[in-house]
Amino acid sequence: MTARAVLEEVKKILENANIEDARFDAEQIVIDVLNVSVSRLKLEDNEVSSKQYNAIMEKANKRAEHYPLQYILGEWEFYSLPFKVGKGVLIPRPDTEILVDAALDFIGDAKGLDIIDLCAGSGAIAVAISK
Repeated sequence: MTARAVLEEVKKILENANIEDARFDAEQIVIDVLNVSVSRLKLEDNEVSSKQYNAIMEKANKRAEHYPLQYILGEWEFYSLPFKVGKGVLIPRPDTEILVDAALDFIGDAKGLDIIDLCAGSGAIAVAISK
């Protein structure tokens, strides 16, 4: 089976489960397992091994049960930085990047500040500000 055919199969599984952005989630699952970029997935229609197919279907079925995509992938980007995520870790959200921008504006060019990110999830806010 080809990567594009698997992608379409996963998309249909997720659509049938009423996953809001089925195409995006399907792409993320397939590129994660195949370890390719989105553009490579779309441009090259490589064969998918049975081992890869099984791994994709396992993740697709978990997502179809509405398990968070970020937990399935085990990593999610926040402020252009990769963060490990899993059950029990709050998922960094794009709208929280606004908080980082506001903090950076407030901090300005100040040096030697102590900034504490307490009980706010994965620590992504503090890491993004420090970077």
